[in-house]
Amino acid sequence: MIDIVDEISGAHDVRLAFHLGPDVQAELHGASATLHWRGAAMPGAARLELPRELGWSLHRGETHPILGWYSTGLGRRVPAVTLLGCGRSASCELFGTRLEFVNTGTVTESDLTRPAVSWGTPDAMAVEVPGIQAEAG
Repeated sequence: MIDIVDEISGAHDVRLAFHLGPDVQAELHGASATLHWRGAAMPGAARLELPRELGWSLHRGETHPILGWYSTGLGRRVPAVTLLGCGRSASCELFGTRLEFVNTGTVTESDLTRPAVSWGTPDAMAVEVPGIQAEAG
C-alpha cells in the first residue's frame, strides 16, 4: 500500500503488512522473523526474510490502532501476529521477501536465525511478467 507521494523526489511512503494466522507465533529480529506454529494440526517452523529497506515492527491484538487480529466470522476476533514494514521507496524500487520452511523435527534456533544465502534481486523479478500488473494507489 502506498500512502503518500512526494512529487519532488518521486519517493513514496510505503507500508507493507504480513498478516499471520492465529496459530503462528513470531519473533522479529531486525528484518528477519522466526515463525513457529507448534500447536497446529500440522506443526511447523519457518524464517521470513523481509525487505531491509523498511523498518519492521510486530503487532498482536492491538486496539489503538486496530492491528494484529484474525477473524473467523462477524463479531469474532482472535489475536494474531501482523508484521508491519514502513519506510520510503523510489518509484522503481523492488522489495524482495524470502520464506524458508525448516524441518520441525530437527530445527534449532541457529537454523532460524542464520543469515539469508543471498540478498540480491533475481533477474526474474526485474522483468515484466505477462498478465501480472503491479497495483499502485
